[in-house]
Amino acid sequence: MLARNINPISHTRLPQYIRGKTGVVDRDHGVFVFPERMLHLKGEKPQHVYSVMFTFRELWGAEAAEEDKIYIDLWDDYIDPVK
Repeated sequence: MLARNINPISHTRLPQYIRGKTGVVDRDHGVFVFPERMLHLKGEKPQHVYSVMFTFRELWGAEAAEEDKIYIDLWDDYIDPVK
């Protein structure tokens, strides 16, 4: 999956350092209320939350250790399939 490269004016739980980067879905945590919609009183908009694994090399380049990884929980609205 590809983390969307979005830059909203308001708060987001999408870390800037993963925007536009490719990761692998490790697990589906289930369906939860999307907090950004609730923040602006736009309703709950339930959606899946996934644990997504990114390699350090994907995030920080060839200098990063090949075996190092980070897992980040992301809502459906933060990701797109890789084409």
